[in-house]
Amino acid sequence: MAKGQGTIKSGTDELIYMAIKYSKARWQEIQLVLDQVLDQPESEQLAYLAAQCGQDHELLEEVAALLRAGQHAPAFLDRPALDLAGDFSQSLPLETSTSLEQSSSPSDYTGALIGPYRLCEEIGRGGMGLVYRAERTQGAFEQQVAIKLLLNDKGRALVIERFQREQQLLASLVHPNIAQLYDGGLTADGLAYFVMEYVAGQPIHTYCDSRKLSVDQRLRLLLQVANALGFAHQHLIVHRDIKPSNILVTADGQVKLLDFGIAKLLGETDLSDLTRTGEQLLTPGFAAPEQLTNSAITVATDVYQLGLVAYELLTGRRAYRNLATSVAKLVRAICEQEPTRPSSVVMLPVADGSDQLTYTPEQISQLRGVELPSLRRKLSGDLDAIIVKMLANKMPQRYASMDMFRADVEAYFERRPLLAQSPSWSYRSTKFVRRHWRALAAVSAFALLLVVYAGTVTYQSGQIRRALSASQIERDKAQQVSDFLVNVFKAADPNVAGLDSITAKQLLDKSQSKILTDLDNLPEIQAHMLTLIGEVYFSQGNYSNSLALLEDSLARLRRMDKPVGVELGNTLTQLAYVYAYTNRYDEAKALFDESLAIHRQLALATGAQPSYEYGEALSGYGLLQYQQRLYPQAKATLHQALAVLARFNAGNNEEHANALNNLALVEHLQGDFESAREHVEKAIAILKVVLGEAHSYYTVHLMNFVIMLTDMEYYGQAEEIAAQALQLQKSILGERHAYVASSLRNIGVLQYRLGRLTEAEAYLRESLALSIDLQGSNRMQIGATYMWLGAVLRDAGDYTAAAEALENMQEIFITTTKSGEIIGRGKSQLALLALAQGDVDRAGHTFSDALEIMSPEQIRTTYAQVGYAQTLIEAGQPTEAETLLRQALQIRLDHFPEQHSLVAEAQVLLGLALSERGASEEALALLNVGMVQLSKHALFQVGYRQRLLARGAAVQQTLTSVN
Repeated sequence: MAKGQGTIKSGTDELIYMAIKYSKARWQEIQLVLDQVLDQPESEQLAYLAAQCGQDHELLEEVAALLRAGQHAPAFLDRPALDLAGDFSQSLPLETSTSLEQSSSPSDYTGALIGPYRLCEEIGRGGMGLVYRAERTQGAFEQQVAIKLLLNDKGRALVIERFQREQQLLASLVHPNIAQLYDGGLTADGLAYFVMEYVAGQPIHTYCDSRKLSVDQRLRLLLQVANALGFAHQHLIVHRDIKPSNILVTADGQVKLLDFGIAKLLGETDLSDLTRTGEQLLTPGFAAPEQLTNSAITVATDVYQLGLVAYELLTGRRAYRNLATSVAKLVRAICEQEPTRPSSVVMLPVADGSDQLTYTPEQISQLRGVELPSLRRKLSGDLDAIIVKMLANKMPQRYASMDMFRADVEAYFERRPLLAQSPSWSYRSTKFVRRHWRALAAVSAFALLLVVYAGTVTYQSGQIRRALSASQIERDKAQQVSDFLVNVFKAADPNVAGLDSITAKQLLDKSQSKILTDLDNLPEIQAHMLTLIGEVYFSQGNYSNSLALLEDSLARLRRMDKPVGVELGNTLTQLAYVYAYTNRYDEAKALFDESLAIHRQLALATGAQPSYEYGEALSGYGLLQYQQRLYPQAKATLHQALAVLARFNAGNNEEHANALNNLALVEHLQGDFESAREHVEKAIAILKVVLGEAHSYYTVHLMNFVIMLTDMEYYGQAEEIAAQALQLQKSILGERHAYVASSLRNIGVLQYRLGRLTEAEAYLRESLALSIDLQGSNRMQIGATYMWLGAVLRDAGDYTAAAEALENMQEIFITTTKSGEIIGRGKSQLALLALAQGDVDRAGHTFSDALEIMSPEQIRTTYAQVGYAQTLIEAGQPTEAETLLRQALQIRLDHFPEQHSLVAEAQVLLGLALSERGASEEALALLNVGMVQLSKHALFQVGYRQRLLARGAAVQQTLTSVN
């Protein structure tokens, strides 16, 4: 059927027809060109479209049809093309689609009243609706505002929800460079609206060109944008749609950042879907690679988009200009290539109309107030480096924050070295000379005078200069070696190189001997490199290599006459972490104590605030105290660490997230689940911003959350997050890593708690095989895996295999730790096996032994208390059982909600004990409550626990009939 005939009667219908006809991928290609065309004046759009499409006549016709249809259905056309494709890309009959007349209000609201405001004229339109300038008509003062109307499809709850979320989002962003939200609500016709600050300004590129601002003046405007974005990032918000039209500049030169409408509030992440990045609402011409590939969005996305704006602002060109005639090539280039350097692109002529900004190189330089050669020199070097770093297609290679970008621009103005540049001695010395040329000129003149005046010391002066030169050569050599090795070591880190890192790993292994030979005359750098490679091995899960290198580094630092305080403190902290992870707690404590003392002394000597490294050491020390079951001390230490780390980037840093996670571990074990959940969710949100989802540490925090949810018996949410975390870990670290082994064990425990014994055994055996196979694995983790495997096999009725697993567990526990709680927990598992086998006497003796070495009032002690009470009931000693059960029940009620299975288990057993000694009324009350809850839990439907459920039901029925 031809367009414009048959059932297609309007511009809206034509849009629907096209949306059905083409795939979502084709819509993305169309949207990219359409976005660029709509930025042109209406009278020039068709001519520009023809230049953009070149020989692609089909693309030209498709976009032209959209432009024609948009004249009849503007509100529909202004929706994001991907949203349109998502609604209509399924091949549905046209009759099932809601018509525009049914779903939208008229598009001209000039003169309408909304509250105390009258709409004056339309000043903008976008994917969500129209924007009007409005004036207050009520009250004792005059006010101009901007009002945004949401042209919603009636019943489209998702769009309304986005709009309401935008209100809450903007209300929290009170900053002089962000357009402020004043009010919002619904009109009488049901249209959502919000009232915001009216900005009488121009888009930033128009403002700069109309005033012929210099490169430095343009950079200062970009600093205002960076300030606004940095403020939003501190509130865990990314903008995701930064482009010149969203950056207005007022007449007095103040920047206003608009349209946080598609921003993502990372702190509100739905943790049941932590890998989802949201619908792809973006402007393709200003999209980051991760947006085009629908990957995770972080602050690095805003850095990239601001880099695109900076590129255009400084050069008068858009990045990847030579590929603008091919959408496919453009998208591929953004994801795989670097753009032409700014200093080079300004020299290039306009290529066959492909560049949206059609100024000649001479016009570009004139608009910046300089001659073309001067502009090229201005952009080369530091500014090239800044822009290229912002536009790196891999996120880790960009600036990690707006603060770092701002610091480099300020360093550029002050002629200081940049982070974006290689820190070579020649570069740094050149910067020093440029900053201090007057003083150096005076010194040089004075030196020349001395040479002339004191000719007798010329020879000695020459010797001194040669000695200084030789010393500088050595320092330069050390810098070069350090730079090279840093790159080698970081390339082997799976968080940087991903899975394709075999070559980097080989270089890492081979570089150990080079450190010991090539750097032997540079002991400080040698120790630093050994510490660095030790950290990387720890990240890879190779704990034996990590320990060897960190111990070697520490020994070398101690042999120095005056070891660098910070370097020594950091090495002590890193080695203490490895000791703690491998259960060498006493050695870890000694190193943490020494590290903390060094950092305190450094702070006192300089009069400075406690350092970031001090906070990191405190966080590790708190984790060690948690591992040693010193819970009050651990909480106090971790709160101290949080107070120190909160000062750095408003708390949005990796170590602050780690300290929050460590505090959550303590709170979780003490039963303070609400506070623990709050802290671990905050830690996850911070890491998602500063590291992104594609980082192993982020997945570790997710798995800690899974453990917590499992203990709280929120099994559905735990399963979803566990699956996502394991998938992320395998994609980052591969199949063979200690983190993967730990996650497999955690999922096995979750399956066990769900009563899925076959699935649980499979996960636990896979975890165990991997842990044993990995070099230098944590023996306590292996022991814990044996423990859970033994429990699964016991409940499955395979008592022989269960006994073998639990014997392996106990051997590891006894030889690895002195903790009575851990060894006692192992004894409790052996006792439960004896109880399942019907050997009540052996079970009772083993439970009694466990209770003698376990701390009272601990949640894990209740396993031994409840088990021992069960043997006493079997042995006809209900009074002694009652005492133990009342203690255990109170502890469990202090830690868990009343509907928790552990609470119900204690209630049922206490009911049985009371019934044995004749307290029928209280016994029945406890059984009535406990049996309802216990029958809901799948774990009590399998194994020996079935006997408890059956006995409880029988006694409950007997007591009910008697009463």
